[in-house]
Amino acid sequence: EKDVLAMQREEERREYEMPTRLSSDDRLANLLLLAFANPGLLMVDHVHFQYNGFLLGIFILSIAAIQNNQDLRGAFLFAVLLNFKHIFLYTAPVYGVYLLRHYCF
Repeated sequence: EKDVLAMQREEERREYEMPTRLSSDDRLANLLLLAFANPGLLMVDHVHFQYNGFLLGIFILSIAAIQNNQDLRGAFLFAVLLNFKHIFLYTAPVYGVYLLRHYCF
């Protein structure tokens, strides 16, 4: 009876032991799986690129309004765009020069 109990305890102990050391390929595969399957990372990345697509749409609407001779609407959309994200400030000189030449000179 003691041998049977000792064998059961040994089996239980083996079940809860840490697995043997993983190879470097297995560790890399596990790391990549954890990184790419992270739901937080997926949501943040998706929302970020959706937001940039939304801003690019406002930028294109602004350009389309100016091409249709709706300069004030284009300027308004561009001002709204700048309030969302300041990276579009690089295109502000083009808008400024166009509006100055169209309205002032």
